[in-house]
Amino acid sequence: MSLPEDPCTDSITPHLQRFSQGAYMQLSMQENQQMLALHEHCKVLELQIVKLTSEHDTLKSMFQQLTSAIRLPQTDLGLELDSIIPPVQPVTKHPTHLTHPYVQFWTNEDFVAWLDSPDGRRTNRRKVPYLEDENGDPLTDTIIKAIRKLLRGAWAELIRRKLAPKTWGKASATARQVVHTLLENTYPLFKFADDGWKLDYLISTSYSAWRRNHVDDHGNWKKKNIDDDDEEEEEESSGCSFNAKGKKRKQSKNSFKSNVPEKKIKVNPIPISEHVLLSPSPSLAPSRAPSPNLPLAPLSPTMLPLQSLDLLDAPSPKLPDTAASPKSVQILPTTTEKQSIPPPVPSTTVAVPTEKENIPPPPVAAPSIAPQPIIKINMTNPLSTLALAAVGTMIPPLPPSIDPPPSLSASGSTSIKGPGKAGDAANGRGSKISKGKMRPSQTRNGRNLCAHRWLKQVESNKTTEEFCVYYGDLSADQRKEYNNEAAELVANNTWDKTVYEGTLH
Repeated sequence: MSLPEDPCTDSITPHLQRFSQGAYMQLSMQENQQMLALHEHCKVLELQIVKLTSEHDTLKSMFQQLTSAIRLPQTDLGLELDSIIPPVQPVTKHPTHLTHPYVQFWTNEDFVAWLDSPDGRRTNRRKVPYLEDENGDPLTDTIIKAIRKLLRGAWAELIRRKLAPKTWGKASATARQVVHTLLENTYPLFKFADDGWKLDYLISTSYSAWRRNHVDDHGNWKKKNIDDDDEEEEEESSGCSFNAKGKKRKQSKNSFKSNVPEKKIKVNPIPISEHVLLSPSPSLAPSRAPSPNLPLAPLSPTMLPLQSLDLLDAPSPKLPDTAASPKSVQILPTTTEKQSIPPPVPSTTVAVPTEKENIPPPPVAAPSIAPQPIIKINMTNPLSTLALAAVGTMIPPLPPSIDPPPSLSASGSTSIKGPGKAGDAANGRGSKISKGKMRPSQTRNGRNLCAHRWLKQVESNKTTEEFCVYYGDLSADQRKEYNNEAAELVANNTWDKTVYEGTLH
């Protein structure tokens, strides 16, 4: 007899077992599918790694080519890509006024306003005052030299790619992008400016001089080589000076031309009697130019009549100065034929031995038809005057001479003012030497150290006379400080261009 079924027995257990087995199979299939998907993803990643590795090698070779082209120091070949090229950030935040509040010159207008302010005239911000770091401080000379060197390398890359313009204002967008990308990535301080005006201003003030000295009209390199020191000087002066040791001095020598006129014909001086002298009084100086057809000539003993020669040698009593009427004789020259002579020369003034001062004549006007002047002769001997008046002597004019007599040998104390400063002033030729920019010598002493700093920091276009005034106002202690500093620099062999940026005592 069979036992009855237990009512508590679960009749659906086989169904649950079958269900659990199906769920396990389904889960295992899902895991297998996930594993396959992960394997596929790994293969994709491996392919991307291979692709990135090839790109890494390509970029490394291109970077080394760029390094050799722009003359940067060679880098280690074992460096990773991240150490050579900074990682590209998906979102780059450009510096603003809020992120960098200490930066002063965000626009060119800010810099121009600062230059006109008292702070701008008083503060020394070195060679490029508009360049500043994130704290608003000026850059050091080392950083400025490195920036200029990298900038020249970027221009060399433009020459290699045939993208270098004749002037930076005509640069293409590609050329600008190459230079801006290289400079801004290497020196982020160029980003502290709206629209990159700082880099554009630096390039515009130095590119033309660099191209003029390194590139010909066809965009090819010139054959001559210029040292790094010369390149720094040409960019500091914005193309005004090239080689401080050679070209500047050659230019200074060629810039001054002699104002000496053509060679004059020498003539023998005409002897003049010591008794016949023109009056030294300014009131008797000629107020107008003599006629070119009838030139004036000093009175010679050979021109006087024979009857009056004995009277001229006789001693004459000393007369008071008030008796001037019997001493002067007015003699009209005879009319002669018109002669063609060169332009009138400055009239000569014969000074009396008692008068030490020579009064220069007024400027000679253009020759014009005017009444013939009266020759006024002052005689110191009244007997000679009476003799000339008695015989009615007419003194003919001498033939025209190109140059006046240079000197008188009658008494040794009478002098004629030759064609010097007064003659040059009368002819419109100034004898004043033009003053140029001061160029200190290569002597390393305290005075030249002061001159270099004064030209570099105070006045760059001043003359030597102005510096002498400035140096003469310095006290003895200030000069001693310059001398001590110069001696120390020479002893330590540290005299270079950086000392010109030092402190003015």
